[in-house]
Parts: sequence; structure tokens; C-alpha cells
Amino acid sequence: YSQDNLGGLLCDEFTISFSILACDNVTNGGTIGSDQVACGVSSFDPAPLTNITFPTGGSGTIEYMWLKATGSTCPPIGDPAWTTISGANLATYDPPSITASTCYMRCSRRAGCQDWDGESNRISVVFNPGITLTETHVNVLCNGNSTGSINLSVSGGTSPYTYVWSNGATTQD
Repeated sequence: YSQDNLGGLLCDEFTISFSILACDNVTNGGTIGSDQVACGVSSFDPAPLTNITFPTGGSGTIEYMWLKATGSTCPPIGDPAWTTISGANLATYDPPSITASTCYMRCSRRAGCQDWDGESNRISVVFNPGITLTETHVNVLCNGNSTGSINLSVSGGTSPYTYVWSNGATTQD
């Protein structure tokens, strides 16, 4: 920008220069892998979350940020349930042990851009605690009689439960 000041009569002449920096951001967040399931344990150390395909579009260095949300059903992109994972800024992520189902998503942008325009697919690590059986029973009075019984209570795991007894019965008790 330059201002005409009548040949220097009004004030000293000056020139102001400026640049407009444009952000050439990613247009696709790439793909991460993979879904995992933990069954019958009290805690689970998921395998590292890998980069299947890199983010694409734009130009410049790619920056990464990882998000997580607790629950076996991943919330939609932009949902406030997603929280930033501090220090997770690489193309891959090795999550710590978990005790509840957790979803993960990787976000990306080009250096110098403010918006995280590249969201990857969402993956879930489903945590299924073990099945617990509690039973009370009545023993058979005499061999060959049908006087015995069992009352079985099942908790944990993922319902609905399926029952198959040694005699072929498929009822709970």
C-alpha cells in the first residue's frame, strides 16, 4: 500500500507491504485401522492404531491430532463426546490399556492451517467384560429320578445369551 502525500509536503512518505497467506488444507483425512474386540478381561491393551492411507489434498506438511470417545457406538464427527488425546500427534497411535469400549478418530491438517479438515474413519475397540455365572441347585434324591434342578443367573458379556446343556436343552434353567 502506498499513499500519495503531495510530494512529501504533508508528511514523510511510507510504504506498507503485506501478504495474504492462503491455507491449502487436506481434503481427505485418510484411513486408520482397525476395529478390535476384547472379551472376558478386566482391562485391555489395544494394538496400535495404524495408518492405512495418508490424508490427501492440499500442500505442505501434515499435522495430526487424535480424538477418543467412550462407548461401543462411535459418535458422529463434531459431537462433543470426542475429546483430544494429549500428545497424540503422529499418523499412528498406540492407545493405553482401557477398561471400557472406546472409539478413536484421527484428524489432520496442513501446517499453517487452523482447521482440522481431514477426519479419518472412526474405529472402535469394544470391551466385553467376562460372563459371570451364579447358580443354586437341588441334587437328585435318587439315581434315575428327575427331582434335581438348577437356577442359573448370568451377567456380564454381551446379551442375549444362548444356553446349551449336555442333554440338549436350550433353556436357561
